[in-house]
Amino acid sequence: MYRIAYNESMTFLTKKGKQLQVNDTELQAHLVDQLEADVYFTGDEIQLALQKALAQLPKRQSEIFKMRYYDEVKFKDIADLLELSEGAVKSSYHIAAKKIEQFIKQD
Repeated sequence: MYRIAYNESMTFLTKKGKQLQVNDTELQAHLVDQLEADVYFTGDEIQLALQKALAQLPKRQSEIFKMRYYDEVKFKDIADLLELSEGAVKSSYHIAAKKIEQFIKQD
């Protein structure tokens, strides 16, 4: 079920990027800009900084971080879902976490 949801969301983002004629990085920046302009966004500064930091990450690191941090998916399940080794997933997650930490400290 999670695999289906993941594939559908990735398809949606790909289509959205093609509609806007932008690459993944530009699409992420566009979505963060929309979040900042959204009057209904009730997040505090740290949540906004986290979203900006996630937009700066490579696509794979961002995906892995979101699955682990927000959805609390086990490393083994993420590895199965993305067809990677568990060690690669753990490594990507920890690298992403360090990059986010550095970004938030700079911001």
